[in-house]
Amino acid sequence: KRHKRSVLRNRAKKLEKWKRKAKNRRQSNMSLLTGNVHRDIYQRDGLRCQYCGARTKLITIDHIIPRSKGGHTTIDNLRAACVRCNRLKANMLISDVQK
Repeated sequence: KRHKRSVLRNRAKKLEKWKRKAKNRRQSNMSLLTGNVHRDIYQRDGLRCQYCGARTKLITIDHIIPRSKGGHTTIDNLRAACVRCNRLKANMLISDVQK
């Protein structure tokens, strides 16, 4: 029983550490996107999803080349996308999604 508790405790600690790291990564990425950057992208893209063309108030910012594939958080690599398209694209390149 002691061994099992110890294993579970270690797993819980590792999970908490992983969650903290993931949260820090998200926060550091989002800190690069100030309100001005959001506004500039929305103005540039006309508050319209750049994938399906939908006009909606639920516009998100999408990385054209995902960060997981080497893309950077720069205005040139960001575009407005509706929630649906952003979720469908996930961390794929648009060419992969269209297949």
